[in-house]
Amino acid sequence: MELFKIFLRFFGIFGLLMCWPCIGLAKELASIELIAPEQSSVLADNSGYAVFSIDVAGAAPSLELIRLRTPKTLMTGNENPPATLGKTIALDMTDRAKGIYLVALAAGEYQIVTVKAPFFNLPYFINTEYARNWRFNVAPQRINYAGFLSIQKERGRDFIDIQYLNRLATDLSAIEDELEEQLKVYPLRSGAVVNDDFYTELVSTGNPES
Repeated sequence: MELFKIFLRFFGIFGLLMCWPCIGLAKELASIELIAPEQSSVLADNSGYAVFSIDVAGAAPSLELIRLRTPKTLMTGNENPPATLGKTIALDMTDRAKGIYLVALAAGEYQIVTVKAPFFNLPYFINTEYARNWRFNVAPQRINYAGFLSIQKERGRDFIDIQYLNRLATDLSAIEDELEEQLKVYPLRSGAVVNDDFYTELVSTGNPES
């Protein structure tokens, strides 16, 4: 009997040690909603607005973001995930019509790690943790264009059309119209990692205000 108790104690401790790494893998989420321009408020000193242009469909589309501790050391293959600051951020886009939206974030470099796009009985997500083009950065006291996100309604059980693009030149007019008051306080900049060559050309010819 005593031997049996020792056996149970040993395997109980062994099982706990084996499961301990799994406990650390559970993601701690901080949920944030995209807001319409008229809902914006004064930014904290070390925060900026990320502005998204979206056209999303589905029951409850959302993004998950991480803020990178070492933004220059990211991910082109099966490398270890980068060190992060704080919790994973769940960015809810439920019931958001096509248009321009804001989210206030601490200054830094962000990686979109997961895109969730469930639709009725077709749950779907893609992992973008190692995709450099799914990154953006936020400068404090600025409006930072993060990109255009499109999630199409038409899909199959193993396919969905999701796009994340830098099309600041295309979205510029809508941003200037929607964020007219905010831009008087917080200047606009591109926070997208992938360049928009057309916008670069506009800036170089002096067409948009910078």
